[in-house]
Amino acid sequence: MSVVRWGFNALPEAIEDLDRMPRDIRADALALVHDVMRTHIRGPRLDNHQARELDGCRKLYVGPAADWRVVYIEMPQPPGPRDHQDIVIVAAGPRADLSVYEAAAARLRTNHAGNDRTPQAARARSSHAGPAPTTPTARVPAAAPSPRPAPRR
Repeated sequence: MSVVRWGFNALPEAIEDLDRMPRDIRADALALVHDVMRTHIRGPRLDNHQARELDGCRKLYVGPAADWRVVYIEMPQPPGPRDHQDIVIVAAGPRADLSVYEAAAARLRTNHAGNDRTPQAARARSSHAGPAPTTPTARVPAAAPSPRPAPRR
């Protein structure tokens, strides 16, 4: 059995969301994210949310009254020497007016490369993600000229 290692990413807007939170709420939110990364605890899925873009996302309840939310996605990475998944924070904020979910849905709809509404779109926009992998183009050697038939004698 292999151990899954969790990486952390966040959209730039999600970092700004966290910065706007009260210090104690932000500390709780980051502690919960850390718990998700080091344990098998996961937030509830948002598959039945009004915003269909949130399918596959999860949420964390934050604060003493659980009135703050962190919306994140879990993204498996391609197999490699280090099998791991990334937790990508999409949005964070108060739950009261549902704006945290609206912000998460809008961010998942947006992608610099087009209109990709998948978790990969979020990762592509993450401030912590490395450059997008490029697919090397295979160079096809020019066909060698066919050998000429030997002259008949």
